[in-house]
Amino acid sequence: MPRRRTPAEKERLAGGISMSIDGETVRLRSNLDDFAPAIERLWLAADGRLWVLPGHGRRGELRSRSDAYDVFDASGRFLEIVLLDIAFDENRDRLWPLADSRWLLLKNLHSARDDVDDGDNAQLVIVCLEAVATSD
Repeated sequence: MPRRRTPAEKERLAGGISMSIDGETVRLRSNLDDFAPAIERLWLAADGRLWVLPGHGRRGELRSRSDAYDVFDASGRFLEIVLLDIAFDENRDRLWPLADSRWLLLKNLHSARDDVDDGDNAQLVIVCLEAVATSD
């Protein structure tokens, strides 16, 4: 069953849509669906594994979000669910998977890229993370 977006989530998503014309930021109107997509993100790893972030796999708000990826082998066989529990702000930071089990977290990318002074968040911080299996 599709996950229904909260009003706060819809507001956050709509607020991030803009474009720049001749150096001036122009806000765009948006009409977002009430439901999150069935698949949020796909990532094909160098070893042939497919990482799928389903719409129901995203939990929590910006600063304390956990993503639960479904991981499949190169033949399409389900392998495991990998939970990424990383504190980051999607409006300022970016998280990219690398070719192996590591992830690159770019903190304050928005401030550094757009030369915006966000106070304490003005410096670009690059963090390399490695996925580690844990047991409950």
